[in-house]
Amino acid sequence: MITTISRFIADYFYINDIVDEEKRERIQYGFQTIISTLLSFIIVIASGLLFNILDISIIFLMIFMILRNFAGGYHADSYSKCQLIFTVVYLLTVIMILCVESNYDFLKIETFLILLVSNVIVIGHSPVEHENKPMCSSQKKRNKVISILLTVFLSIGATFINIWNTRIFLAINFTLFAVAILILVAKIKQKGENYEAID
Repeated sequence: MITTISRFIADYFYINDIVDEEKRERIQYGFQTIISTLLSFIIVIASGLLFNILDISIIFLMIFMILRNFAGGYHADSYSKCQLIFTVVYLLTVIMILCVESNYDFLKIETFLILLVSNVIVIGHSPVEHENKPMCSSQKKRNKVISILLTVFLSIGATFINIWNTRIFLAINFTLFAVAILILVAKIKQKGENYEAID
């Protein structure tokens, strides 16, 4: 659906001599990104308002989109699959936050272990390069530094916030964990593809 709409817009621009053949693909890709981002935003904010979890939803959206921009992670092979994965990750993250929040007194150690694991994964494995968006070595270094700084800053901030607001702490914690898991999935996928290429 996203690809079809984006192609229609790009074709319209091309037919009306607004862009040439060379720029048509770039226009299509740009609109795919814009529509996908808007759709993600609408899903998260609408869910937040509907289920009275707007605080969690906004934190998830901000951290997920900003950190993923630098750290990378798993990307599906189509925009519809990507949207589906994003929605599932968001819903699972929210469910984990709400479940742990209601049992937090029994799960304090586990939540801090999850935070530690997220830091280890992001620091050790970011950035994950996407095949359609290759990075030069300087960009990789820059993205790695920013990913590490963001993760450490958010982790320290979340730990202090936990003193007076467990819900926000859990929102930051489990969003970092979601990004870390997608990084691991991308790394595993890349290794699988490398083995297939060797065979």
